Amino acid sequence: LSTGHDLLSSGVAYTCGGVDNTDHPLIIFPASHHGAILYLPSNKLASLIGYLAYMWGPEFSRSSSSRGFCLLIDQCIYDESSLNQLIEAIAIAISNYNITINRALIIQPSNKRD
Repeated sequence: LSTGHDLLSSGVAYTCGGVDNTDHPLIIFPASHHGAILYLPSNKLASLIGYLAYMWGPEFSRSSSSRGFCLLIDQCIYDESSLNQLIEAIAIAISNYNITINRALIIQPSNKRD
């Protein structure tokens, strides 16, 4: 996965045009494509996050408490290493692309809780 098209078509993350209950745009990480995260270097995953944020325009990407994004992470089949890689990529995206993450919501089935 080296080109921008490959990153988008990987399905690792996408934005659906929806917002959360506080009007922050959603960036979604579906469980169905979690395996691809292990093959993406953190900086490539960060650039995908940055691109998805860019698609919403600068008024949402700027560092501001009233703006930013909500991440929706479906952890149904994520393991600890892929989740850690995703967290690292989010940190890189925040730093390199100057985006704000207002909150991250993690979907976790009850049988996966420790």
